[in-house]
Amino acid sequence: MKVIFVNNPKSINRDMPFFIKRMAQLKLKEKIMIKKTLINGAFICGMLLAGFNTINAQEPFNVPEVDSNKLLSTQFATKHIEQIESGSFHFFPWQIGPIHTHPAICVGYMIKGDIVYQVEGEKPQMLETGKAFYEPSGPRIMRFDNASATGESLFVDFCPQQKGEPFLLFEKDPTEFIDRRALSTLKLNNRTDISQIDVYEHMFAAKGHKDFSVNNMIIAGFVESGEIEINRKGSKKQSIKAGENFYITMASQSASIVNSSKNNPAKVITFNMQ
Repeated sequence: MKVIFVNNPKSINRDMPFFIKRMAQLKLKEKIMIKKTLINGAFICGMLLAGFNTINAQEPFNVPEVDSNKLLSTQFATKHIEQIESGSFHFFPWQIGPIHTHPAICVGYMIKGDIVYQVEGEKPQMLETGKAFYEPSGPRIMRFDNASATGESLFVDFCPQQKGEPFLLFEKDPTEFIDRRALSTLKLNNRTDISQIDVYEHMFAAKGHKDFSVNNMIIAGFVESGEIEINRKGSKKQSIKAGENFYITMASQSASIVNSSKNNPAKVITFNMQ
């Protein structure tokens, strides 16, 4: 016996044997379910694609050109400064810094490694990589020691000095070589009063730039990585590479720092003195 399946249930002959009609109905139901499944699948895929296209059509996340974070803020009795001296220190493993004092205050930043730091009358503290620090004038600095037995410690400092103030004084002559590499010194034409220093870390995206206003402020800076350009009103562009320092004075009124690279970030530390 030949079984015939039909698509239209109305065309099913009522005179057909029951099992033939039943099989035709089941086959028709199966086709309807498959059709619904295909329609639903197509609808879901369409929705997903529409959502995907909507996401792609949205504006990209705004990545800041410069991410700035304050690392330290310190206040002190007003200083009438005439120059700012700067240098980078390279301590070999386990090197012990001799006891010393700073006639002029100093602020610094840890580029690499860890230092055990202790001011007279205070508890020791650990200066870790990426941390800023302040050395007051007057009290003895009891410890400034490399905490590592295997790695070098590297840090940079800036010391705003009043007339006749030395950078530092040792209690006793050092018995070990201290590797201090002088950076550029800023000599001020007019005596400037400062009583506060804020230290910032600036992460520049590729080609990122940041405007600085220097009214009543001096900015001392250090390029930790990358290369930047400094644009000052009425002056030529100044290129500063990693490991070099710079100054932006009140005479500039304002300045812009630009990451020179189209592909790589740059990291800059500034010491804002006011």
